[in-house]
Amino acid sequence: MLQLLTDLLIVAFLAYVAWLAVLFNIQAMGDPTSVLRLPRTVIYASVLVGVSFMLIRQVQLCLRRLAGRHEPMMVLAQPDPDRH
Repeated sequence: MLQLLTDLLIVAFLAYVAWLAVLFNIQAMGDPTSVLRLPRTVIYASVLVGVSFMLIRQVQLCLRRLAGRHEPMMVLAQPDPDRH
C-alpha cells in the first residue's frame, strides 16, 4: 500500500512539473537566445521531453504494480561463497 501511495505521489509530482514546463515554454516562445537567435523554447523543451518520458515510465510501473506483475528493475548478482 505504501509503495502504491509513493508511486501516485511521484506521478502527481511529475505531472505538475510537466505542466509547469509547458507553461514555461509558452512564456518563452517569443524570446530568442542571444547568440543563435533560436526561440528559447527549443532549449527549454528538453525539460518537458525528459519529464514527460519519466512520467510515462512511472505510470507504466504503477500500472504494472497494480496488475501484480512487479518485477525488480535490476537483479544483482549473488556473490559466490566459494570465491575468496
